[in-house]
Order: sequence, then structure tokens, then C-alpha cells
Amino acid sequence: GGRKAFHRSVFVRALPFEEPAPWRSVADGLPRGIGEGAAVTIADGVACLGGHDGTQPMADAFVLRWDRTAGVIASRALPALPAACANGAATLANGCIYVAGGESAAGPLGTLWRLDLGRAGTEAAARWEVLPTPPGRPRFGGILIAVTTSAGERLLYGAGVAGPAKSQDDYLRDLWLFDPARATWTPA
Repeated sequence: GGRKAFHRSVFVRALPFEEPAPWRSVADGLPRGIGEGAAVTIADGVACLGGHDGTQPMADAFVLRWDRTAGVIASRALPALPAACANGAATLANGCIYVAGGESAAGPLGTLWRLDLGRAGTEAAARWEVLPTPPGRPRFGGILIAVTTSAGERLLYGAGVAGPAKSQDDYLRDLWLFDPARATWTPA
């Protein structure tokens, strides 16, 4: 019966973890109080994708990077997602960020989007590509993982829920493989 709270703080800790350094809270590290977004580590930081601000799902996408010298969180914008999305799944494969599923204000999403980071800096290509809809029911809270199969690199997607989970039986059990080169889905 409680209410969720969304904060602007970011927690940072120096690497390598062998150093005896505590976690540090950086106030106002986020542009506003947000949560429930997808995140994936990329070369220059952590890509934060969508999320919820306590009022509605968001389409915002940005990269956070810890500037150790200045002791601040640096942020750079990425192109906004094609639609507002909270609780999506994300992975990095072959220089591209992929975001699958999630939850809009209207309910679960049956979506797959790709952003080519090699082209994201060029104005003409600074947009997400909408890929073929994943099979199965639209879902949020699923998994998306880059895997290597005997047929080559694929994205493994599935699990999650299609609506409010009331029991373990509400969690989806289907898994699918996406071939990024052919833009096709097959059962896993």
C-alpha cells in the first residue's frame, strides 16, 4: 500500500573494487527523480534508457559518466526512445544498444528498438531503428541478453510479465532469439 519514491541521487564507487573505498552518493546526479529504466554499460559510461518519473513513463535516453577529477556525474544526451518506456530490457551487441519490451502508460509493449552507437553522433542517423515485433505477448520486466549460438550472435529475449503479477504463474516462460543481421525471430 506504499508509494514509490523516485530520486535524483546516483551512487558511485571507485574501481577496482579491491580498493577500500565506500560507495558515495552524488546528489542531483540525475536530471530529475527517475527509476525503472533500462541501463546498459557502453564504452563511455552507462546508457540510461526510458524509465518512470513517478507520474508517467519516459522516452528520455542519456549516458552517465563519473568524472573522477571533478567529482561530478557528467551526462550526455542520446536520441529519445521511439516511445515512453519503463521496465524495458536492454543489451549491447556489436556496437548497438537494443531495448525490448517495457511498459507504456497504456500497458505492456511488444517492441524492439536499436541505436547504432557508431552512427549516433551523426545528425542524420541519430535515431532509434524500430525492428520487427518480438513474438509472444507484449511484456515488461523481461530479459534481453546477447548470446553466441552455433548460427552466430543472437539476442535472447523473454520472461517478464504481460500485466500485473499476482503470482509466480503470471510470469511468462517463452524465450525467443533475434538475429540482428537478418532481423528475424525464432523460438529459443
